[in-house]
Amino acid sequence: MAEAAQAERDVLDFTMPDLSEPQTGEKRSRHGCVMPALPKWADDLPPAEARRSLLLKDLYNIGRQQAIIETNSCPCEVEFPSWDEAERQYEELTAGKDRDGVFKIASQVGREAGDTLKQSLDICKAWRGR
Repeated sequence: MAEAAQAERDVLDFTMPDLSEPQTGEKRSRHGCVMPALPKWADDLPPAEARRSLLLKDLYNIGRQQAIIETNSCPCEVEFPSWDEAERQYEELTAGKDRDGVFKIASQVGREAGDTLKQSLDICKAWRGR
């Protein structure tokens, strides 16, 4: 009887699948660019260390935004590079720093990431002809 009930629930499941993400597991931008996954170590940090992940993301965004501005273009490889350079910068900036030190650095870097965002978005918009 339990198997029949489960089979009925399976047949009557009208939940719409999420079609916004490719089935291959890779994440893509709305323009079709493959977006490299956040490094596993940064994705697995406990909530108390979330600022470290934010710092890495901001370093990544600064690098890609500056590359867009410098090249005045927005191909996928410029817009979504690997995380290698951001990880190198992260290691350099946080070496020997405690949580408070990382928090101070992250606040400053976060502001810097915001400084180039609009200009890089405008370049990408123009580059794509929209």
